[in-house]
Amino acid sequence: MPNTKSKFADFIKAKAEVFIPLFIFLIIFTNYLLFLAPSVTPFDSAELIVVSAVLGIPHPTGYPVYTWMGYLFTLLPFGSVAYRVNLMSAFFGAVTVTLLYLLIFNIIKINKQVPLVHARIISIISALLFAFSRAFWSGNEFTEVYSLNTFFICLMLLLLLKWYEKDNIKFLYCFSFIYGLSFGAHASSVLFAPAFLLFIILKDYKVLLKPKKLLILGILFFIGISQFFYIYFRALQNPPLNYAGGPLSWEGWWCLITGLCQFKSHMFAFSLSEIFDRGGLYFSFLITNFTFFGIVLALVGVISLVKKSYKIGILLILMILGNFWFFIQYITGELYYMFIPSYLILAIFIGYGIFELVLFVKSHTKSCLKNCLLALFFILLLFFISHLYVTNLEYADKSHDFSAANYGYSVLKSVPENSIIITDWEYSNTFIYFKLIEKVNPQVEINNCDKGSWLEQVKRNINKKEVFLTAPLPEVLGEYALVPYLGIEDGTLYKVEKKTKR
Repeated sequence: MPNTKSKFADFIKAKAEVFIPLFIFLIIFTNYLLFLAPSVTPFDSAELIVVSAVLGIPHPTGYPVYTWMGYLFTLLPFGSVAYRVNLMSAFFGAVTVTLLYLLIFNIIKINKQVPLVHARIISIISALLFAFSRAFWSGNEFTEVYSLNTFFICLMLLLLLKWYEKDNIKFLYCFSFIYGLSFGAHASSVLFAPAFLLFIILKDYKVLLKPKKLLILGILFFIGISQFFYIYFRALQNPPLNYAGGPLSWEGWWCLITGLCQFKSHMFAFSLSEIFDRGGLYFSFLITNFTFFGIVLALVGVISLVKKSYKIGILLILMILGNFWFFIQYITGELYYMFIPSYLILAIFIGYGIFELVLFVKSHTKSCLKNCLLALFFILLLFFISHLYVTNLEYADKSHDFSAANYGYSVLKSVPENSIIITDWEYSNTFIYFKLIEKVNPQVEINNCDKGSWLEQVKRNINKKEVFLTAPLPEVLGEYALVPYLGIEDGTLYKVEKKTKR
């Protein structure tokens, strides 16, 4: 019997590297599934669902790899198309948490100062803290680019760490390809280039001096980033949802994939005094996601990691600075989510901070007291995770969010075939989803334009079609009558009619 137990224990130890990540993935994925948005949601999410289903072209920067991955999820044999693409966020969110566990575990393992079981517990706790942080958790419950983007960041860090640890150039080759691929999830990958380059130089600058290796790195990066040529050739086919509006010139293609034509005015848009104010906002975001206790743990982690593994510490600090410095000066309605890479790095520092405190207890307390303090500390961390979970659950829960779907479906079902709905970005892609994907009243025209041009669009169409608006715009009210046509809890639709002459 003892021999059997010993063999079982050895088997568990040998398979821990497989079982623990798999267990983490299943737990997190199941949790995310419970609170997943059941249908289409507005703004960019609706657009990304449609382009995934029809292999279309979304707004800049085009997101080719996201579109392809989304298309694969639309092939699943259950649920609506919207639900399937929502599912992609939950899936990659869970994979990211699993990779984060491996990343923190490997960083701690490099120092070889605590038993592996402690390293695993610390890594699991840190990964769960990130999994249930407000921005990341909520971003995994509906269709958006955040989970896939964070997945790529985590994967790249893990590959760099493996190269650092094993000194095997194959890991760096894989990193180069994945880095090029990551731009198709979010163009903000460019912000990490200085951090990645400096890390490679600090680890082994000679790699960049060897023409053959440098050429291979360049080719693999180009293969990854060449995905953007797909946008040019796909635009020639004019897919059902095409942000470009038709075929692109090479200049137009460059504008779309870089976002410079549309978003240049959004960049570096704040004065120095405004940046300081937004810096305070950034800090408040960090507090919201991890509480003050988490920030303290992260500070301990930063200081100790820089001391013990300064190359890794500098890499992570520069990544946070790149993410912070660009987006703190960027105009966006999704600023809270743009800092998810910062929250990810912060979770790594929190993990290392927990590791340092465990080391301190182990080396500065007597044996009998040591075990009690460690047990108490880990219980406190479990309460910390529970607090984040309970606090953020209501914010993250999208399982009852039918508002956009109800409004979009009801509007399309109610209007006549020969009609046009003039709307803006908030609702247009929700209508397009039901029209193109669910085939609800496919003859209706959806006109997505700025509210400043609604009056012009009304004048252009009022004599040809029945015209509807999703908002009672004062400029239109000045010349036409707006009659509430459909009023439901999720919104109102207005029919435009000519004013009768007295």
